[in-house]
Amino acid sequence: MKRFIMLSFALLLALFLLGGCTLQNSATPEPSFTIGVLLKSMNSQHWMEMRSGIQDAARRCQADIILLYPEDETKVEQQKMMFYDLLAAEPDAILFAPCDSDDCKEMVESASEKGIPVFALDTRARDVELPYIGADNYLIGRLAAQRMTALLKDGEQVGIISGVKNQMSHVERIEGFLDQIEADGRLSVVGIRYADSDFKLAMEETKKLLSEHPSLGGIFSTSAVMGLGVIEECKAEFLSYSIDIVAVDTQDDALSAVRNGMLQGLVTQDGYEAGYKAVETVVGSLSGRTVSDNVYIESRMLTRLNIDAFLKEYLKHGDTND
Repeated sequence: MKRFIMLSFALLLALFLLGGCTLQNSATPEPSFTIGVLLKSMNSQHWMEMRSGIQDAARRCQADIILLYPEDETKVEQQKMMFYDLLAAEPDAILFAPCDSDDCKEMVESASEKGIPVFALDTRARDVELPYIGADNYLIGRLAAQRMTALLKDGEQVGIISGVKNQMSHVERIEGFLDQIEADGRLSVVGIRYADSDFKLAMEETKKLLSEHPSLGGIFSTSAVMGLGVIEECKAEFLSYSIDIVAVDTQDDALSAVRNGMLQGLVTQDGYEAGYKAVETVVGSLSGRTVSDNVYIESRMLTRLNIDAFLKEYLKHGDTND
């Protein structure tokens, strides 16, 4: 049975989703739980797909979901207010994708005082240990570096366009990328610029990067939204076929960019899978099951050689809830 919950919170759309049926292959119905979910935004396909995964898992796991998100990934104080709004609603657990990985401890301690467990989704906290569900972002960085090394000649220079600098998802991708580049020893990273996961800002930062390093051979973008901004700026500079671009995320426009050769590599991270696994993991934990400290989704490198095969299977679930 679907149940819809609606509340109003200051400064933000509060979307309350559904609960539903029993887990597949379960002999008896699972207990019904309410899970608070606080994401970083809803301004890209990644987050919309994650919402769909959360919805679908909630239906199957007999869970009610309270879903909140700030206007964009830089709205740290807005997100913090919403965390305390979730605490006031007294859910059984909270799934949290922090806008600031360095400012989570106080919120988590407040949740602990109420007996509400907190799980990190998509992005780790850095100032407090939390169970994590999402992509292995360090591995993503290493995969991106391996692809970049295969694309470029020895001695070429690489730049990085990153998201918010204090979000661990981007921090870990950069760390993995730098470690792999150093281990291989063939390329040099000459600049890291931060574009806050914003398309237009990525264009601006790419322009600066290209101006400072005119002989740049490749750019690694830590998200697809920014990667598309990098592509657009390279087009404007007539460098579309001179700069090799590798990005992250599984979304339609980025997949098309791989297929048409504008992106030379795309590391997948399926938001739907992350959202679905997150709800399953929390329900399992609340039901008394032992869960791993890290629940990773699959990440793989897509190129023009394997994109068509991937697209045949891509997200068959669709985003039917939008």
